[in-house]
Amino acid sequence: MTWLKLVVNAAWAGVYGAALIAFLVVFLNTDLASRGLLSGAFVAVTAFALIVFLPILALLLPTLFMILRFFAVRRLTAKWMSLKSTIWFGEVTLVGMTAVVYYNVRWTAALLPPTTLHALRVVAASMAGCSLMGCAVAVTAQFQHRERARRVRWFAGALLLLPVLLMPLLLPRVAGEVRDGGADGGPVSGSVSRGAPRKLLLVGIDAASMDQVLPLISARRLPTLESIAREGISSRLNSIRPCTPGVAWTVLLTGTPPWRSGVRGPAEWTLPAGPVRIQILPRGLGLHALYRMEKMGLREVMEDRRRSASVHEILAQAGRPVHAIGWDGQSPSGSVSAVTLREDLALILGEVAAAGLGEDDPRRGILAQAAAEDRVRHQAALAALSGPPGDGAVVALRLDGLSRVARHFLRYHDPEAFGDVRPDERSVFGRALAGYYEFLDALIGEQVATAGREALVLVVSAYGVEPIPALERFSRFVLRDASGVDASASGSWRRGPDGVLFFRGPGIARAMRFEEADLVDVTPTLLYALGLPIGRDMTGDLRRGVFEPGFLESHAVQYIPSWPLRAMSHRTAPAAGNRESPQPIR
Repeated sequence: MTWLKLVVNAAWAGVYGAALIAFLVVFLNTDLASRGLLSGAFVAVTAFALIVFLPILALLLPTLFMILRFFAVRRLTAKWMSLKSTIWFGEVTLVGMTAVVYYNVRWTAALLPPTTLHALRVVAASMAGCSLMGCAVAVTAQFQHRERARRVRWFAGALLLLPVLLMPLLLPRVAGEVRDGGADGGPVSGSVSRGAPRKLLLVGIDAASMDQVLPLISARRLPTLESIAREGISSRLNSIRPCTPGVAWTVLLTGTPPWRSGVRGPAEWTLPAGPVRIQILPRGLGLHALYRMEKMGLREVMEDRRRSASVHEILAQAGRPVHAIGWDGQSPSGSVSAVTLREDLALILGEVAAAGLGEDDPRRGILAQAAAEDRVRHQAALAALSGPPGDGAVVALRLDGLSRVARHFLRYHDPEAFGDVRPDERSVFGRALAGYYEFLDALIGEQVATAGREALVLVVSAYGVEPIPALERFSRFVLRDASGVDASASGSWRRGPDGVLFFRGPGIARAMRFEEADLVDVTPTLLYALGLPIGRDMTGDLRRGVFEPGFLESHAVQYIPSWPLRAMSHRTAPAAGNRESPQPIR
């Protein structure tokens, strides 16, 4: 009976926690905030939080309290409605939610507009202050006379309500900040002088990392990238955190952060309490577990979410023939012969290892599929680059095979970081990741030769790869499927490891190495190199150090308020489904 009485009191803490969670969801998704507190969306989010978290807190908090009291000397008594119990359960809930809010503010900082981020930090600070003061006041009440203790506890209850009252006051400040109007509306500074059209070869490689590229260049195993670095510039490229491939590439190609481009994640979650779609799902609350239990829906985010023009669309508007290969679900049709595939696997694994690898080994399947798809895209790029040197064609190619190879073969490339790689595995797959870099380097070498010496060449990766954290590896080991070969992922980009940037062409500085650059700087710098104006709504900067002094003196920087978002008219391949997995990144 005592436990049931505590459950009734803890239910109020459940209502309190659900309100905090509902506001957190709305703050993280500013399009929901713009609808107001009386909208159906806010009601649906609140109902969802109540349905899920009220019973959890109502049962969990009394159970934990009873466990703590198990060895107590005094017998525990409780009332059906106890101010003391309610306040303490509320304080525990506030302390836990303070940690959750701080974690989400830190984790989603790159995805939120500045005003929203500032508001959430204010909320988190107020929650921390109120929780500390509330706990101090509640403890003080333990040593007061009964009537005075009641007044002190009412004061502690008022402290609990302050964060809930502060959030609606801050909501109007973030409601209109769905997109920051960065453009100042000014005219184009001077006429748009494009000069002689040059070919542009833009190669996007998923999950390429300087920590892996530089040692291979030093060992003379990547002659193409070594040549580009010697004739142009190279740099690490700061990614975003949390990092998902679609979001990182959108930031790079638009020159705008996620909160301005509108793409904050590869998927949208649908709440069961109403048709509300959420792009940023708060972490630390177990909501991803609800998705795995099929209590929440999920759908892929389509292009209609994006509000900023990509560099492909900008160049198409400028009259350049654009061939986008491998982007936005565009994938060319074609196949690779068995002989070519065997040669590619021999290059990646080595002839001896490739010959001894069984056809039914799932790791061979990963390598074969990645190499085949990248080679088909490579063949389409060669066809697009084979035009006259001065036709100004733009070939934007995305090769994503490395991301799958790095995700599954990083443990063999860096066995010391994992400690559980068998010698026989290392002998067969130890050079797989480095070999795949060599394979890509050979493909890029053919593309650069076909494009010609006067072409601008940009090789870029929006994110790198790093070992999965030890705690996550442990959980994977405990929960792994014990049937067959262990082909579980060992590489991750969730924490936003650095990507790579190689840039070569007329006007580009030679043998220049930057310490680092940012994703948003790539598109403005590329537009300037092509003689096109930079949109003032782009938050990235023009990296002047990329260019030779003479080029800067003879080419004025031009601006326009914004490049409009228009559909591209130049496509190389038909749509073949979005390759971006909507699964949440663990």
